[in-house]
Order: sequence, then C-alpha cells, then structure tokens
Amino acid sequence: MTENWSEITVTWKGETTFIGQTADRETVQMSPLDGKPGVTPMQLLLVAVAGCTDMEIVSILQKKRIKLTDMQVRVRGRRASDYPMI
Repeated sequence: MTENWSEITVTWKGETTFIGQTADRETVQMSPLDGKPGVTPMQLLLVAVAGCTDMEIVSILQKKRIKLTDMQVRVRGRRASDYPMI
C-alpha cells in the first residue's frame, strides 16, 4: 500500500518567527519578519481546518453533480489564556 505523506520543514528565524516550507519550496511566514507581518500558527491551523472542510464540501457536491457558485467557510478558535495554551 502506498501512503501519501505530506512533509514540511519549519525553520526558526529568531524571536517567535518561523518559516514553513513544503517539499515543493512553497513557504509561509509565521509572525513578523523584516517588517513584514506574518500569520500565527493558530491562524494557520484555522486555515487548514477551513480548507479541509471546503475541499470535502466541493468533493461531495461534485459527486452529486450539484453546481457550486459560491462558498465561504468561517472558522473561529480561541486559545487558552494559560499554559498549555491549547
């Protein structure tokens, strides 16, 4: 059985800034770097949840031959105020 693995590398750039990079060299910046704002890991997690949800909905609608004209998924998350900040 062939398994489809996704792999990324996250490199620390100092303070609380990290750069995530895919095997295809696509990157995402977490936290500010060189005056450019970045997204937080929490925001990336929410984007991933929304993106996976979108993909499932689109797939289901395509299988049912239902035409999609517009879609938006909104995800909210709240981080704990104390450690561990899950």
